[in-house]
Amino acid sequence: MVGVTHRAYEGDADFRGVRDFLVRTYSAFGWMYNWGQERWDIQRFGINNGQELAGARFWEDYVHL
Repeated sequence: MVGVTHRAYEGDADFRGVRDFLVRTYSAFGWMYNWGQERWDIQRFGINNGQELAGARFWEDYVHL
């Protein structure tokens, strides 16, 4: 059996990776099982947009993959 692991978030490459994953899996399984990619975008550009505009991404410290 494969165990669950996690690691710290590593910036833009991870943002794009998660976004691509959400697009692919949403297409395969639909809204009942997954976030839409817009929900991921809102986490960065909506809720934390003040930090994003200032170039300070404190929210990244709390994200783990």
